[in-house]
Amino acid sequence: MSFLVQDDQGSVAGANSYVDVDDLRDYHLDRGVDVSVYADDLCERALVRATDYMDGRFQFIGTQASLTQFTKWPRGNAYDDDDVLRSGIPNEVKEACCEYAYLALTAELNPAPTLDATGRAVLSKRTVVGPIQEETGYAAGAAFKFPKYPKADSKIRSLTVVGGFEIVRS
Repeated sequence: MSFLVQDDQGSVAGANSYVDVDDLRDYHLDRGVDVSVYADDLCERALVRATDYMDGRFQFIGTQASLTQFTKWPRGNAYDDDDVLRSGIPNEVKEACCEYAYLALTAELNPAPTLDATGRAVLSKRTVVGPIQEETGYAAGAAFKFPKYPKADSKIRSLTVVGGFEIVRS
């Protein structure tokens, strides 16, 4: 699949990013961070991962503008926390995408949890070799929570259901 940036009408078939590489570079350069050290193809992949992460993690206000669009934005009937109708792809979404993309350039945005053979989430593991001891700590419950990235998350809080809806999978 190629790198395709969604437009404000939601009409780009197969779109997989909210911003292009130039927007990513400009956004971070304005904040004193030079991402020109990353090749365009790496930035494109990071932007796709950022868009996927946002669309998978958050339940956004309103309804998807078109049933055929691949991205969650633009949306119809999308009223923010201030009761303002938002159209197109809001700047907050684009800025958050740039923040998540920068994180995606250096780390996994949504790492898979460590599970043991029984499928339980491992919180900690300790092994001592003489005399042999083994200790495993498990996460309370088996609920999965998306990692939090306050700087990026805060940009789109007003565009999510209940001001920052968090998905918990069991």
